[in-house]
Parts: sequence; C-alpha cells; structure tokens
Amino acid sequence: MQATVKTRLALGSHSNRPIDTIWSRNQGILRMNTVSQTITALVAALAFFATAAPIGYSQTAGTHLSANAIGTPTFYRDVLPILERHCQGCHRAGEVGPVPLETYQQVQPLAQAVADSVVQRRMPPWFADPRIGKFQNDPSLSGDEIHTLESWAKSMATAGDPGDAPPPRKWTSGWNIPTPDVVVQMPKPVPIPAEGDVEYTYEIVPTGFREGKWVSMSEIRPTSRENVHHAVVYIRPPDSGWLRHSPVGVPFTASDMTDEQDRHDTHTTKADILLVYAPGSSPDHWPAGMAKYIPAGSDLIFQMHYTTHGRATADQTKIGLVFAPEPPAPPAAEATPRRARGVVRKPERMPLRKLRERHERDSGRHPPSNRQAQAQREAARIASGARIERPWEARNGLSSAPPKIDGVALTICVRGSKLSSL
Repeated sequence: MQATVKTRLALGSHSNRPIDTIWSRNQGILRMNTVSQTITALVAALAFFATAAPIGYSQTAGTHLSANAIGTPTFYRDVLPILERHCQGCHRAGEVGPVPLETYQQVQPLAQAVADSVVQRRMPPWFADPRIGKFQNDPSLSGDEIHTLESWAKSMATAGDPGDAPPPRKWTSGWNIPTPDVVVQMPKPVPIPAEGDVEYTYEIVPTGFREGKWVSMSEIRPTSRENVHHAVVYIRPPDSGWLRHSPVGVPFTASDMTDEQDRHDTHTTKADILLVYAPGSSPDHWPAGMAKYIPAGSDLIFQMHYTTHGRATADQTKIGLVFAPEPPAPPAAEATPRRARGVVRKPERMPLRKLRERHERDSGRHPPSNRQAQAQREAARIASGARIERPWEARNGLSSAPPKIDGVALTICVRGSKLSSL
C-alpha cells in the first residue's frame, strides 16, 4: 500500500492561500511508504518553513518582502529612509510632532511605539478611504515599509552601520516649503485663556499687492501649535463686501460685531480659500502649470479655531507664500469638435410632443395651435387618399370658411367623399 502525504501549511493569520506540499513517487520522484518517512518529511518541511518565515512574510502586509531578504533590518539602512520620507516633516526639532525622529538615539527607545502606530495606521495621519482612489499627497506607508518597521522593533532595534544611512534630508529652517517670497503674519497676537471655549477668531491682514500674484506653494505656521485646532486663510478681493465693517489688523470674534450683517459674515462666506491648516496637514504644493490667484489689493483673512490646555498663552499665526515663476497657461480651446473625436452625445429621451416642440423652437418656428395641428394632420390623411369621416368644422355641410394650411385653401367634401381638388 502506497501512501501519499499531503501537508497543508497556512502562513499568517491573514493568509487565504495555504501552501500545499505533496510527496509521492511517480516516474522517479520519491514515494513515502512508511510512517517514519512521513514523520521525517513533515519535520523537514516544518523546519524549512520555520527558517524561511523570517525571510519575508509579514502578517501585517500579507506579502513577501525584500527588506529582510538581505538580513535583519537596521536603523541606518532600512528605517531612517522611511522616517525621512514619511515622518520627519512633523517629527523633527521645532515642528508639530511631539517627539523628534531624526537620530537612532531618539528613535530606538520608541521602536515598538512607532511600529504599533504604523501597523494600526494611526501614523502618518491620513483619513481618506484607501478603497477610493489614490491621492498624490497620501503620506501613508506601504505594506513593505510597515513590515520593515515592525520587524526592526521585534529584532531588538539594531543600529547597523552608520555608513548605510541616506544623505540627510535638507529642510528649510522654520518651513516645509522653499524660502517664501512673502510672509504674511497676523499683526497682533491672539490671547488664549487657560480654560474654557474660545470663539472663532478672525484677523484681517492687507497684502499690499499692487498686482495679482499666482501662488504655487503656501504653508501656515502657528506660533502656538498645541492650541490651534485648525486655521483657514481666505482671500478677500477689494470688491468683496465680506466683513467690510470689521476691524483690520486686530483679532475679533462674532461677539465683537454690533451689526447683524457683520455677525452673519463671521459664520458664512463665499470667499476663496487660500489654505487650510490642521495638525499634521501638509503645505500646498501645486503641480507645474497650476497656481492659486490673489488679486491685487486683496486682504488675507485668518480664521482661527483655538483650544485651551491649562495655561494662558498667545498665538500669532503666519502664512508663507511662494509665487509661481510665470502665470499658468489658460486652458486651450477645443481644437476638434466632439463628434470628430469620436465622442457622440447620447440622444436625450423625451416624449414625441416635446421633441416636436423643441425642433420647431430651435428652427425659429412657434409650436402650432391645436387647430393648426389638426388641419395639418387632416391634410396629410387626405393627401394619402384616406377617407374623411366627418367635415372640417360643421357636422353637416361644408365648412363656411375652408381652412388654410401654409396659404393653400382646401376644399373638403362631406360624408365620406374623397378629396375632389386642392
């Protein structure tokens, strides 16, 4: 009796593609016939997979990865490049991140915390549904990168060779964009109490631009980041009436307004938004050929939402602007008609009466009256040789005034006679 041994091994709790290993002899392939051979084969297979598992399978990523194929991940070779790409924008000295993640000495004690944060997708912060498209500014880590940080934390968070480190990333001092062409700051700091709720606070700042400006990059930087829930900077053109009775250059809230329209304006607007800031958000960086426009003589209106944290402080938020080297080109007009490009509009479905009225309206003719329409139908029937069942108007005898269709008089006979003449 010949035995065929089939071992089914599933790697990882999230795997739905088990590995089937089958031993048999067929045309020279080894056949196992005894229980001892079976046990030996099972032990060998388990030992093989136990050795191979660290080479690249991650329960989190669910894929085979290359990071561990060359050995255990190290900080300088594998971890630091990920931190530079995804984390140091916020987690470096002077930025919004609560702890810097720039050196091995800073990151090593936090290795497990960093791994847990990325495995649970809490960091980097990104709340768009990954099933709905792909965004250009998505800072999320790939499955390979998450697996690398997870493996590094589990393997004692070794430093490795400092010579493997990538070149240090160059950050603009105080900014995450190139040195701004213009910095617009709120003229007066906003006092923030230690406790309680703070109304939405506004501050209007004239730009003084004598000509319109095209902005390709912008960044909002509060001075008291821990107190800023979010901030919005609006563009108010010189012809806008929004908040026109409000003070300029000083902070104010809706409660400070005495005019009903001014109070209403603090809760609604149609003004264009230049930029929105929230902790962890990235600056605006428009692709080549795109920019935001600030008309000459415009004001920037800062709308600030503050929170309290047990101590009184103040904030004086600013925004940095990098101008486009040249205005974006206007959209080119369609050079080829849609039909010539093979784009055919699907005909609109509507009742026949509506189609007839639309056709006559488009051709410059008014829809006919009911009498005219009836005359046209009767004329068509007469021309086709159809018999007339009843006279045109009178139920007996000829019509006193034969109808006219497009200026042609019709002689209509009575009671079933055919048309005698036109």
